[in-house]
Order: sequence, then structure tokens, then C-alpha cells
Amino acid sequence: NKYVKHKKERVEVIKINGHKVGFHIPRIIAIEKKVFNGSEEFEQALRSISDKIEHIFFIPEKYRVYYDFIKNNNEKSLPNAYWEYLSILANKLNLKITNLTEPLRLESKRLLLEKNLFTWWKDDTHWNKNGIAVAAEIVAKIIRQNTFK
Repeated sequence: NKYVKHKKERVEVIKINGHKVGFHIPRIIAIEKKVFNGSEEFEQALRSISDKIEHIFFIPEKYRVYYDFIKNNNEKSLPNAYWEYLSILANKLNLKITNLTEPLRLESKRLLLEKNLFTWWKDDTHWNKNGIAVAAEIVAKIIRQNTFK
């Protein structure tokens, strides 16, 4: 594991477009997993409330969204184990699901290249108003299209 040297540090700081951006190392390690099997307990919990769920939105990690801007990452792609697990489970339970990765990636790239802005706080794991706007637009579109049950 390339992050072993950071045992005591929990943040990897990477320069993106001239900005120092912090990435939570445990989250980087988690999304680099090639396989995620979930648990029977989670599946049962989701099944038990599935009649109350209208739609699931998969939220990607900041590292995944900005991955193309991180030096030396353009020769490999990240696995998608968490999305694959959740989408299979949602389909199994007949639940609608939307992956926000690509819309966030595209808008993050556009904002960064055109306006030097981010969709996540540079020093946090949460969206800023730009990231929230991307998700809100997609949720609103789904509501307007009456895609709920």
C-alpha cells in the first residue's frame, strides 16, 4: 500500500491547478479496493426499508472526481467496487439508483478549467455550494420527470 508511510497522517495534500487540495487517506484506500462484498446485515437493513425508498443517489468521493487532475493517474483508472455493489443490490431490491460520479466529474472539470473553482472544499470531504448545485440539479430533474414510484 502506497499510503503506509502516512500512518499517522490522515490527509494527502495534492496540488491541483495550483491549489493545495486535501484528500482523506482512508477514503482513498477504500475507493482503490477492487472488490467490495458488502454484508448480509446491510442488505437485510436496506430490504427492510425498501418500500420507503423512492430513489438512491450514489455520491462519489472527492478523490474519484478529481482523479484525472492528479499527476500520474491518467494511465490507470479507479475500480468502482462500491458503485457496483450498491447498483447490483438496488437492482436486486427493485430500487431506482443514480450515480452522481460522472455529472460531478464533468462539472468539477468545467469549473476548475474555466473558473478555477472546486465542487468540494479543498480542505474537507464535503461538497461546497458548487457540488451541492450539481446534485440538486439532478435530484430536481428526477423529481420533475416523475421517475419516482
